[in-house]
Amino acid sequence: TIDIDCETWQAPPGGKDCDKCTDKDMLKQINYNLCTEYRCKSLGQACELVNPGTEFAVCIDSNPNDVNAPIISPWKEVLTKGYSINELAYGYSISPKIEPFSQIQFGILTNEYAQCKITDNHTLSYDQMPAQYFGDAIYKKQHNITLNLETNKEFSFYVRCQDPHGNKNVKEYAITMATKPGPDLTPPVIELTSINND
Repeated sequence: TIDIDCETWQAPPGGKDCDKCTDKDMLKQINYNLCTEYRCKSLGQACELVNPGTEFAVCIDSNPNDVNAPIISPWKEVLTKGYSINELAYGYSISPKIEPFSQIQFGILTNEYAQCKITDNHTLSYDQMPAQYFGDAIYKKQHNITLNLETNKEFSFYVRCQDPHGNKNVKEYAITMATKPGPDLTPPVIELTSINND
């Protein structure tokens, strides 16, 4: 079985290719004489256009000296009502136990724009983690996800993030929770309809 997800396309990490936006040979190849914001940002996550719309438009690396991975912390405000976060050495746990067959929303904050992955298996690096993003693949500072969890089970999720320069967390950020035992007594909830209007 092969699962395929179509995510938003992302420019490569870093800004080592930003100057290609104003490379004369490249501009000739595409028959264009100006570096645009779209072209600039497509060359790297850290690329930024200065002097846009002028003949002096230049695409630069916005922060070439950034060598630090994103700092992850709990996003307490996004947690589903009725639950609380207990901070751990590097991560957090959610309590009390989650009602069976119900959804829970939880999240993290990063100190800089970052793309974060989440998995329920230990991995050695960000690159080894499957392409299961914490919410989505967008670089941002607030990341949240909503899950339906099996009954009577303990869960451990492991998170790592990457900033636009390609700096990645080495250590896993752990989020743990558990669900209560019991039969499914929850009635179905209609979450979406195929006809949105009339």
